[in-house]
Amino acid sequence: MTKEITDRADALRKRQQYSEAAVFYEDAWQKDASPYIGRWLIYCRRKAGDLNGAATIAAMVLDRFPNQPLLTTEYAWIFYDSKVKEARERGELEGLITCAEEALGLSTDELLITRVAQSVVKLAKNQPQPPWEVIAKWAAMINPERLSDRKRITGDGKSFMSEREEW
Repeated sequence: MTKEITDRADALRKRQQYSEAAVFYEDAWQKDASPYIGRWLIYCRRKAGDLNGAATIAAMVLDRFPNQPLLTTEYAWIFYDSKVKEARERGELEGLITCAEEALGLSTDELLITRVAQSVVKLAKNQPQPPWEVIAKWAAMINPERLSDRKRITGDGKSFMSEREEW
């Protein structure tokens, strides 16, 4: 029975119907808690925009299944989506670096490292007097092979540098 529930949740998640998928993952978690179900429950809550709910669930799941790399990575993404992005939006470089270091202490996921480092580099480059040593340190963490080489295009047709060109 749990397999049918998780299959339904997986299908919804793959269609990016995160709120709906989370309901099924929660049901599956109640019936047969596992790291797999916990990971996707956290992910769906986060992607649905419920960062507080995702953090609460992550704490519960990690308490039950400690030292699971996929679970700690999901928790690190919650931290990125909340703390790192908030510090970046406030324009507080020192605060952003503190949050970035904390996020990287949670996971060694390459995509997470890339996004965190990009956040620091972009904000540092926009400072009145850019701290080039900070920019160099954080830019070195980025694997350029992971960056897209396609130009980015906005909804109104404007094009921007690719991620790789920006790096």
